[in-house]
Amino acid sequence: MRNPLESADEVREPVPSVFEMIPVSPGLEDRAQRLHQSNPVVDTCNTAEWDDDYVMNRLKPSGVDVIVKTLAAHGDYSQSAPQLSHWFSKVHLYSDQLARVTSVDEINQAMNNGKVAVIYGLQNSSILNHELDMLEVIYELGIRVMQLTYNKRGLAGDGCLEGRDGGLSDWGAKLVERMNTMGILVDLSHASAQTARDVLSISTKPVIFSHSNCRALVDNPRNIDDQLIAELIQRNGYIGVAAFGSMISEDRDRTPSLREVIVHVDHVADLKGVANVGFGLDRGEGRTLRQYLNSDFPPDSYPTWEQRNRHLIPELRSVYQFINLTRSLVERGYSDDQVAGILGGNFLRVFEEVVG
Repeated sequence: MRNPLESADEVREPVPSVFEMIPVSPGLEDRAQRLHQSNPVVDTCNTAEWDDDYVMNRLKPSGVDVIVKTLAAHGDYSQSAPQLSHWFSKVHLYSDQLARVTSVDEINQAMNNGKVAVIYGLQNSSILNHELDMLEVIYELGIRVMQLTYNKRGLAGDGCLEGRDGGLSDWGAKLVERMNTMGILVDLSHASAQTARDVLSISTKPVIFSHSNCRALVDNPRNIDDQLIAELIQRNGYIGVAAFGSMISEDRDRTPSLREVIVHVDHVADLKGVANVGFGLDRGEGRTLRQYLNSDFPPDSYPTWEQRNRHLIPELRSVYQFINLTRSLVERGYSDDQVAGILGGNFLRVFEEVVG
């Protein structure tokens, strides 16, 4: 009898034949195209699978210049290393289209060469095997962004789905200090509220939420409250607004709209954070059922595989449609400088300050 998980490898999110684009007036369209083409565009949470179709026909034509490729949400180094080697080989495979980068200078060089700059990030600190000195290995591998936790409790502290929020651990505090010193960006997505507050109180460098939305708008534990957003803004950090279904709609049996993504940007801006917000879409294009099941998402906080695929935002099913976000920002009256910041400048400012 065939192993059910083998068939799960074959069940993959379908790629639509046509990508929906939102209509705007000709004057706004010209402005949106100009801003999209003349400013760095960044997605701070790329969870897609890369193949020829994705890289050549969706990512490259999208106008996205920089992606943070998130890896290794679960497991220690021995379990995570094969995944790292897999994704390192992907950049080599598509070396004419992609460039692995570890600094702003390398980002600029990649863009000047017409390539998408790939920053490698980790979704958990469990890869360190509880050894702070393992950060040296991670750094030498080119990792420049790392989450402390992934949903549940780890040695660094508690995640956002942990029932009793104990915050950052003593070891986690030492980890933050070492990351600050080395130039690795601390990512608080998936961290608990108290863990995030503890980090904000001790970090000497700005930190980010690479893919987190506003809890005032959608009451999901993956989203962050206004107090945390205000503290992050005060410390000159960054929030990447996501397009993940349950983070933009509490009703997982309803298809959310592009507008519902943009109102999270508006909310951060209303908290005086227009210089601190961007996009970390978390659009796992091409992922398989097995990959989704292996993420071990709790059903009370995440959609099922069927809900996820049935209710993808039509205007954001693919990175190819990123221009729809630019159109929406222009339509909502953001200035040229504000649009440039939201599209990528806000993240690159933090990345340069921390990483260099």
